[in-house]
Amino acid sequence: MGYRRKTLRRMPTTTRKLARLLSEMESVIKRAKNLMPEIESLEHDSIALYRVKRAEKSRESTAELGLENGATEALPGAEQGSGKEAPRTIEG
Repeated sequence: MGYRRKTLRRMPTTTRKLARLLSEMESVIKRAKNLMPEIESLEHDSIALYRVKRAEKSRESTAELGLENGATEALPGAEQGSGKEAPRTIEG
């Protein structure tokens, strides 16, 4: 909270300067707090844009390899399935 002009005039010079500095700091803190929601919104938008661009880049590289619609025949040596072996059973 700022001081009244009359109060500031009664203060010694150094105390007056300190009071003005504290008042300015309070003002800066208040403005920074008011900017927080806007900064959070911009951060979320930035992350979303990054993810969209990354997904588009991934789709483009997949299309260049000829892997549209999940077809893996275009890659030589591509294996079908999950790559896991079937569990072995003990017969006896």
